[in-house]
Amino acid sequence: MIPVLKALLEKLTVTLALANHLPGLPQTQAGPAFFDDFQSYCQAAEWKLFMDRKVGQFEALSLELMCHLICHLACCLMS
Repeated sequence: MIPVLKALLEKLTVTLALANHLPGLPQTQAGPAFFDDFQSYCQAAEWKLFMDRKVGQFEALSLELMCHLICHLACCLMS
C-alpha cells in the first residue's frame, strides 16, 4: 500500500499543493526510508487535518452528486 501512496503523492504534489499544506511530508525520493518516515508522519496532526479537509470535500461532493442523480432518475421515472 505504501508504494501506491508514494506514487500518488508524487503525482499529485502540484495538484493538491502538498508543499503548502503538508510542509512536514517526508520526501518521496527517499526510497525505502519513505516507508518508515511516512508511517510516523501519518500519525501526526498535520496529516490527519489534511486528510479530514481533503477527504471531507470529496465526501460532500460525492453526496451532493448522488442526491442530484437520484433526483434526476426519479424525475425520469415519473415522466
